Amino acid sequence: MKIENHILVGAQFKQTPNISGLKINGPKFLILHYTASGNTEGTLSWLTYAESGVSAHILIGRGGEVWQLASFDQIARHCGKSEWEGLESLNGYSIGIEFVNWGVLTAKQRTGSSSSPGTAILSRPERSMRRNIRAAAG
Repeated sequence: MKIENHILVGAQFKQTPNISGLKINGPKFLILHYTASGNTEGTLSWLTYAESGVSAHILIGRGGEVWQLASFDQIARHCGKSEWEGLESLNGYSIGIEFVNWGVLTAKQRTGSSSSPGTAILSRPERSMRRNIRAAAG
């Protein structure tokens, strides 16, 4: 997969209304989240529902389907109140990726197609993943 004009080519696209009017500063971070759900359709509906107030840039379903919900230059609302190494409100500095999963991915769950945008991210050391997740939790 490649990115053209802030869009992940090959991903399904459904614009979320839950974005800031500002442009992202960077990005400097990839923030990995799990949905605490096993249902891609329900998660997609929630992340694109205006009254939920939450979103992400990318949603990856349990079957490997990839949805983009905001272009990579838009600020998606995935971090909430957050701070990391002197930066506040990490939404403005990061790309949010939601994995439809009941909890933190384990080493056993890290398999899949090399064309998946999450594969390279998941091959990073476990410590780095936890570090970014903790930052997102604020």
